[in-house]
Amino acid sequence: MAVGRIGRTMMKYRAALLVFPVLGLLLATSCGTLSSRDPHPARDVDRTDHHLALSVLNRLRNDDLTGRLAFNATAEDGVVYLYGSVPDQAVRMRVRAVVETTPGVVSMVDRMHPPR
Repeated sequence: MAVGRIGRTMMKYRAALLVFPVLGLLLATSCGTLSSRDPHPARDVDRTDHHLALSVLNRLRNDDLTGRLAFNATAEDGVVYLYGSVPDQAVRMRVRAVVETTPGVVSMVDRMHPPR
């Protein structure tokens, strides 16, 4: 009878020895998932820059002075690169003002040119 009791106790310990490493592995995996919000932070930056460029283009399209002009914009780390044709210096200054006051814009690189 004593052997049976010892055998059952040993079986409980063996089960615990198998369960605890599995629980530890699950806990470690979930902690890593919780600690980093996005496993691909560069992808978020790309998405944010893309949305920033779209926001700039929408604001230019909705502006009375610049709405009829064609522009293209890209963004990288909040820096907006603006391409297009502007008829004169006054319009160029207006475009710069619209772009630089867009939320999220850090600075602007002017790649605009006079009409051909």
